[in-house]
Amino acid sequence: MNWRGAGAGLGVLVLVLTGCGPEEESPEERAAGSLEKALTTLGGEPHRADVEVDVYAINGAIPGFKLTARMRGTHRSMPGNPASDLDLSSVATELELRPGPTRNDSGAVRVITIGDRTYVRNTLQSGRWRTLPAGPRLTGKDGYDPASTANMVDTTVITEMYRGQAGTPRPSPATEAGEEMSVFSLSCTVAQCLDDSPEARKAALSVYPGDAIFNAKLWVDGRDRPRRLTMTSEFFVNAGMRSMDVKFKATLTLHDLGRPQSITAPSG
Repeated sequence: MNWRGAGAGLGVLVLVLTGCGPEEESPEERAAGSLEKALTTLGGEPHRADVEVDVYAINGAIPGFKLTARMRGTHRSMPGNPASDLDLSSVATELELRPGPTRNDSGAVRVITIGDRTYVRNTLQSGRWRTLPAGPRLTGKDGYDPASTANMVDTTVITEMYRGQAGTPRPSPATEAGEEMSVFSLSCTVAQCLDDSPEARKAALSVYPGDAIFNAKLWVDGRDRPRRLTMTSEFFVNAGMRSMDVKFKATLTLHDLGRPQSITAPSG
């Protein structure tokens, strides 16, 4: 047997087989895959999050008022059910009338959503639980109902916003507590973000005007897990004498990804 010829033939075969192997992913493809994995976790798996929310609203009418609310709490989510529990145990509001005195209040807001039922207890208004039949909205004698925060920080809605604008993501590198992260940015109008997601669009439009600009940043770690989410928006609400400019800012720091969360309807 001609071993030299056989060796040459084997070398050609190796080159051919090697050339037929899978192509290496491009950086863009890796980024898209990482984002999709993070979104699947964010919108489709239970989680707990530390929540910080700031809301600032100013009325242009005379005499007018300015309302500032700062909220700190915990958000639990069971998107498979679906169910969520937003417990804003520290809420401070400052209402400035022009002309008139400044009023400071503190209390707590808790919003539990199970299926299509939403339960709210807002100690800034009352200590009793109430059921919202049509979802939260901008209401209340002082112009803003903090219960709407539940839809503003709904991670299933945020997930669909990212998917609607995914395209070719270009994350920015970042370091958090010594860990390498990729930061995915999003900016679009609420209606544009959710053009292909009717259910998420309906939920978002219960608290945002369709032309409101929505900005978000999602921190994803090296294991493609969502770790932090920041959101900002500024919009005008046209409601006659209660018309106002609203600025909204929220940060969610995610924990317990994939672990079951206990969420039950309130009693009493």
